[in-house]
Amino acid sequence: MFGKLVPVPSGAVIPERDIGKRPILNCINLGVTFGGLKAVDDFNLMIGRTEIAGLIGPNGAGKTTVFNLLTKVYQSTRGSIMIDGIDTQGMTTAQVNRLGVARTFQNIRLFDNLSVEDNVKLGMHNQIKYGMVSGILRLPAYWQQERIAHERALELLSIFDMQDLAGAKAGSLPYGAQRRLEIMRALATSPKLLLLDEHTAALDPGTAKKVLELSDKIISDNKLTALMITHNMTDAIRHGNRLIMMDRGKIVLDISGEEKSRLTKADLLERFAEKAGVQEETDSVLLS
Repeated sequence: MFGKLVPVPSGAVIPERDIGKRPILNCINLGVTFGGLKAVDDFNLMIGRTEIAGLIGPNGAGKTTVFNLLTKVYQSTRGSIMIDGIDTQGMTTAQVNRLGVARTFQNIRLFDNLSVEDNVKLGMHNQIKYGMVSGILRLPAYWQQERIAHERALELLSIFDMQDLAGAKAGSLPYGAQRRLEIMRALATSPKLLLLDEHTAALDPGTAKKVLELSDKIISDNKLTALMITHNMTDAIRHGNRLIMMDRGKIVLDISGEEKSRLTKADLLERFAEKAGVQEETDSVLLS
């Protein structure tokens, strides 16, 4: 599915079929400091145009902080972030979203009192083509764009068989359905880079498995790049073409290709202990 990973002059690795193309994400010496604490430090990561990479590590390793830096919830103290070749220094969250970066959150963030369909349509705000006057007066341009948005929302919801819930309040959905809805809203922005922050957290094993499988299919069918934070070591090993492990704000392991396909949980724990200088007894400690 992903092809062979090969090195580039910077020392990073990307899929062989992405050689000659701009990487979707390139973090160079990225760091952020809070009150003297280096939450992320010297973070260097290049991701090609056709990758699914898992991002794992202990609590406090800096995983969600990296996502907050990529989406401009935080501004970096040092280093740079390139999205599809464009430097995002000084940009806002909305501007980065327009470049093609979308995310889900560890804690679900939906508009509970809006319908399922309206939550998805909110993700399309950058694609609305009518102006304020057309919206207020309900001119033909407004209705045309509303029809397009309605059809696109139902198309996205059908991926998770949720089209029949389009009119339901988002807050009335079961937890697993809310998780799926958040993914659909992220996809509605037409992203190039999809950031999934523990998008299977608190799901039962069967539902989590289905969400992961469908996520893989969505990413493949839409030719997206994804970076996935997960608390589950087995999922990190099984899904995607690359596994990146952080500790204390830095990348300590970057495993891909044949090496990743042969990896076991025991191998990963041993290598983490060797690189980080910390002995972790179980994956629940390492990835809780």
